[in-house]
Amino acid sequence: LPPPPPRPYPPPFLNLHHHHHHHRHRQAFFVSNSIIDKEHHPPNPITNNFTTRNRRQRCKVPSSSRLYTTSKTSNTMSETPAPLTLITPDKVSLEIKDPVDPTALTQVQSILSEIRPQSTIVPSALLSVAKRLGDIPENTTTNTTYTVTK
Repeated sequence: LPPPPPRPYPPPFLNLHHHHHHHRHRQAFFVSNSIIDKEHHPPNPITNNFTTRNRRQRCKVPSSSRLYTTSKTSNTMSETPAPLTLITPDKVSLEIKDPVDPTALTQVQSILSEIRPQSTIVPSALLSVAKRLGDIPENTTTNTTYTVTK
């Protein structure tokens, strides 16, 4: 899908206004540092009105200033990839980045079937598995007790 069309005015905190006052055509656009980067974008009506200390810093726009965009600027901006792209829920899919190792899964299933042959945990089996895996010391005295909790 092509990126959505650029929007003629940015969020209110930048206090930018489109020079046309047709409300039905008005949409918001977002200004990112890449658009204002002077290395890649020659000065235009927007960048001339921003004051920056250096290229990578946030732009300071005095609250009294008004910036005007022309239709020429809008066309130029539509060629730039949009910083934000609206997607609908049907376009979202789940991607598992770190799947469980098959060997680890087999080992866990084996341990679970050992300590829980039916629906409840067998305490003696849990104790022997815990010792074998090093979760509890191998040589515990007969007085040592462990409480099994869910």
